[in-house]
Amino acid sequence: MPGSGGIGRRIYGMTEGWPREERFGLAGQMERTALGIPSNITVIEKVFALMSGMLEAA
Repeated sequence: MPGSGGIGRRIYGMTEGWPREERFGLAGQMERTALGIPSNITVIEKVFALMSGMLEAA
């Protein structure tokens, strides 16, 4: 998905000014989630392509 890598940068920018104690709480969770989104999209695209190929072969 084009631009999905920008999600992580935007989340890090949003949480940058949060209090230090939040860096390991909600901010950290948001950042980890944002980094996982592009990876999950890539996996879904690969599974979809694999399944499409299987359906065409059937």
